[in-house]
Amino acid sequence: MDSNPRSPGHGELCGEDEDWLHELSIDMFPEDRRLWVYGVGEDGVTAFTEDGIENLRQIIVDERTAGRAPPSIKPAK
Repeated sequence: MDSNPRSPGHGELCGEDEDWLHELSIDMFPEDRRLWVYGVGEDGVTAFTEDGIENLRQIIVDERTAGRAPPSIKPAK
């Protein structure tokens, strides 16, 4: 099991709309490796372990296959 949580807007998930990723992640649970990370003076942020990112990627594929996905956003160069 990995222990480096990442937030959706960083690295691996660039190219997808962060609001859409948030919508997709709402039904995910800690068992799906979706976490809520708190910091000093922060409200918190959704983050994923490596397995959680893979779970979210599968949800993205499923949504695209079903025709329920917005267009991909290309990462900035």
